[in-house]
Amino acid sequence: MRRGTSRALPWVAGIALSTVEQSAPYLNPKSKMNAACADVIEYRGNINIFIKQLASYMQNGYTVILTYLDAHQKASLDNLLETYALKHSDRLIPGEITLMESPLHHGMDFAIKKLLIFPYGGIAASEKKSPTVKKTKKEREAFFSDIQPGDYVVHEIHGIGRYEGIHQIQLEGISKDYMKISYAKEDVLYVPAEQMDLIQKYIGACFCSAAAV
Repeated sequence: MRRGTSRALPWVAGIALSTVEQSAPYLNPKSKMNAACADVIEYRGNINIFIKQLASYMQNGYTVILTYLDAHQKASLDNLLETYALKHSDRLIPGEITLMESPLHHGMDFAIKKLLIFPYGGIAASEKKSPTVKKTKKEREAFFSDIQPGDYVVHEIHGIGRYEGIHQIQLEGISKDYMKISYAKEDVLYVPAEQMDLIQKYIGACFCSAAAV
């Protein structure tokens, strides 16, 4: 393309996402929408929980888009959906799954539009993981003074959930403190207090603009 020209690309099915409203002369979208979106927890190899949540989104009439980076990831998604007898379509249809190539790294839930976009990277188990940095005593004290039941937290493996406070659980006659974290559909995670280094307080949600192109 020569400098100074603004010829639009041929029409293709896809979705462009942006955190700000902007003009792109090479895009000619069929429609645009502005909608608040929430982050989606990452499953990191917890396939059964992911499939359960995926089925729930579809039953609630969500249009589900699973994204992949390359042919290898697409083949893995095809195999996963086939294993659980979940069909996918080339069209964006409520209650169905569509596979789409995209460099997306984080899942997004557009609740008002009933649109879920989720990347392969949030499903698969991490191949490489940086060592967890241990919190100092001062950092642990600051963490617990800053967090309250009802706040959202991010678990290094299980993703974003809601902190429900400290609960004592007795196992084999020994009582230990656990951090209770709740997820969607009544899923609950109990994290031993000594593993609190895996948890950070979650700050913020995102506001995204999406254009169907």
